Amino acid sequence: LRFIKEKVRTEGNREVAPGKTLRGLIMDALQDGSSNNGEQQGITVDVLDCDEILQMLHMDTLKTTAGDNCYHQFDNFNDSYNPLGCGVLRSVFLKTSNSMGGEYFGNLTK
Repeated sequence: LRFIKEKVRTEGNREVAPGKTLRGLIMDALQDGSSNNGEQQGITVDVLDCDEILQMLHMDTLKTTAGDNCYHQFDNFNDSYNPLGCGVLRSVFLKTSNSMGGEYFGNLTK
């Protein structure tokens, strides 16, 4: 979570997927989960600045899970590693075969 927040702060406008910036992907993921955070508080995710996005990123919005039930089916296991419930973010941060050549994954494993 700390790494994701740092990258949003420092490289938020970087294109990390075809046609998508990191900030845009995070905002889309927050919009998809806005019934749990943004809309409840009367916030429209589309007009948030970087600091507001960073405040909305916490362990609950990360939506990753660990437990016995996620190991019984491969799709549950795979979905448990999607940051913010977004498969594209998993590709950006946890894979080497992405449009950035796995740069963020390499930085994480240093």
